[in-house]
Amino acid sequence: MKLYITVFLLGIGTIGLAQDAYLTIVQGDRVQDQVSYPPGSTFFVYDANQNQLFSDQESPKTFTINQPVILIVNPTYKNNPDTLALNQGSLIYSNAPRYKFKSNPTVIGHNSQGVTVKKTLSNSENFYGLNNVVLVFSNGVIFTYQDQSVTATLNGKPLKIEGKYLIYSDLGIHKVSFNPHTGKVYWVFESAN
Repeated sequence: MKLYITVFLLGIGTIGLAQDAYLTIVQGDRVQDQVSYPPGSTFFVYDANQNQLFSDQESPKTFTINQPVILIVNPTYKNNPDTLALNQGSLIYSNAPRYKFKSNPTVIGHNSQGVTVKKTLSNSENFYGLNNVVLVFSNGVIFTYQDQSVTATLNGKPLKIEGKYLIYSDLGIHKVSFNPHTGKVYWVFESAN
């Protein structure tokens, strides 16, 4: 079975490093023969008799696969576990440097019905590999995505948010799409007039 590496680009402009334990499955010498799971992912390794051989609760170390095993990983970015049957290779549970960045506010070039937005992007302190964002719209609406929690206000008063993410106000509807993994934001404003 060929496994491909999962790469998480955390941004440009590093200002600090932190250590976090992550799991890497190594099936060969090439980068294409490896896959990594982000810190915070839980995992368990069982043999054919369902005896637990290795888990995320152990000190960071390397586990050599010398018999058929089942690896169950609960990645931080999914609701369902990955279940893998492995016959060879190794599992490396070790610390890796995490690059952190802070973004200066940037004006997104998009203009929707005369409304522009200033975006401030930052790393989540609580969820490895995820971003937070604050969008300040030129019409006064402020949208905040902070550690998987979403708020929107206009003149300090909370606004109704539905789905991902329709923001309702007397001005109209702000339709925001934010991907916390990549930091990408898309939006459109539909005026009430």
